[in-house]
Amino acid sequence: MEPLKDSEQRLCLQTQMIAPTRNQRERPISKLTGGLMHTYKFINQVYYAKKSTKKKEQKLMSTSEPQDYVPHRKEVIDGRWVVQKNIGKGSFGRVIWVYDKETEDNLAMKMIKRRKPFVQQAQMEIKLLRKLMEADPKGQHHCVRLIANTMFKGHPCIFFELLSYNLYEVLKYTQFKGISLTLIYKFGRQLLEALAFLSTIEIIHCDLKPENILLCDPRRSALKVIDFGSSCIAVQGL
Repeated sequence: MEPLKDSEQRLCLQTQMIAPTRNQRERPISKLTGGLMHTYKFINQVYYAKKSTKKKEQKLMSTSEPQDYVPHRKEVIDGRWVVQKNIGKGSFGRVIWVYDKETEDNLAMKMIKRRKPFVQQAQMEIKLLRKLMEADPKGQHHCVRLIANTMFKGHPCIFFELLSYNLYEVLKYTQFKGISLTLIYKFGRQLLEALAFLSTIEIIHCDLKPENILLCDPRRSALKVIDFGSSCIAVQGL
């Protein structure tokens, strides 16, 4: 028998390497991806069904709950506090600069949304702020001071001393290049003193960030920690 030529040997080798012919649907790649589009369609249907249900619930909630009141400039709250202008707003409600006719002071009024969960949280915040005042009547531990509180058109209103820029605004002013080591030392020392004080009266702030640390005066380094709306007593938790 004559030996096979090189071309014939290569042909035999290629024939041996070719896998047996399979049905297109039985190929591994087909089995892995064949149902992919069906899976995607199913996921989309579930996702949009849940999204639609959530929108309906939110719409129902918004129509069943009272709308939040927005005070106008020069409006008088409880015959005492005169609205000057809005300072800012958040998920809790809004902060308004007001003038106190009794003390002739400018104050910050935190007007909480009048939905039940927010009202309950505001009551907790007032309780914690009063505890702060009892433990630090002279305000020496760098925490914001409660001046007064009231209810107005269903909204809990909490009045504080009017402060200046927050630390995020300070960093933004420097184009996020940072501040001097001297200021870092002064800010850090005051923050540690505030946290140590809160620890002694078992209060956890829970939302400490640059936006919740305010300068008392734009020309000074004294600061105060604000916004105890998410805070809790250590032994109670949130």
